Amino acid sequence: MNVRNHVEQLLREEDQESVEKDIQKFRELYDAELQKEVVDPSIVFQLAWALMRSKNKREIKEGCILFQFLVDKQYRIRESLFYLSLSQYKLGDTVAARRNLIRFLELSPESRQGSELLQLVEKKIQQDAYVGMGVVGAVLVGLVGLGVAAFSKGKKSKK
Repeated sequence: MNVRNHVEQLLREEDQESVEKDIQKFRELYDAELQKEVVDPSIVFQLAWALMRSKNKREIKEGCILFQFLVDKQYRIRESLFYLSLSQYKLGDTVAARRNLIRFLELSPESRQGSELLQLVEKKIQQDAYVGMGVVGAVLVGLVGLGVAAFSKGKKSKK
C-alpha cells in the first residue's frame, strides 16, 4: 500500500460498529486503570486511537485530549503527535493540525505519511482562505451596493 492510500485509509469512514466496540473495550480497560489510580499510558493511547476513528465529533475531541496528554507526557511522541494531528484535521482544526504535524516532521523528517497529511492540511487551509476571501469579497460588494443605493436615493430626494 502506498503512503497516500494509507493516509486516505486513516481518514476514510470505518465500520462504526467495530469502532464502537473498540471504544467500549478500551474505555473499560481505561476505567479499570483509573480505579487503580495509575493509568497505563498504552491503554490511554489505545483508547485515544479508538476515539479518533469515530464519526462522533465529541469522541474525536476526547481522543484529541488524550493524545495531547500523551504528547505532554512524551509517550510514543511521534505516533501521538501524528494521530493528534489527524484528529485535529478530522475536526477541521487545520491550524493546530499543521502546528503538530510540523513538530512531528521535526522528529520524523523521513515520514511520508506525515508529509502527505501536511499536504492535505495545507490544501484545506488554502481552500478555507479562498472561501474566506470570497465571503469578504461578497460582503464588500454588498456594502458598496448599499452605499451606491443610499447615495443614489440621497441625490434623488434633494431634487
